[in-house]
Amino acid sequence: MKTTYLKYTRSLLFAILFLMSCVGDDDYEVPDTTVKEPVIEGTIIGIDAVIGSYNQTGETITFQDTNNVMVGYVISNDEGGNFYKEL
Repeated sequence: MKTTYLKYTRSLLFAILFLMSCVGDDDYEVPDTTVKEPVIEGTIIGIDAVIGSYNQTGETITFQDTNNVMVGYVISNDEGGNFYKEL
């Protein structure tokens, strides 16, 4: 008797959740997928220039308190392992 009551309660709860999760109207909007280019303010420096500057000075390069921005592409694959918090 107790298991029948639990099955009935679970079924009723599932049915209520199923019916409440449906969309009430048929207003399905297409999401906005336009790509907005970022507005970069400052001097754009390439990766090669940063590496060259590091090779000349040998010091750690920071962009704090400057108007410099480094732009580049990160290309990777997961064949070598997990990149979590690596890139």
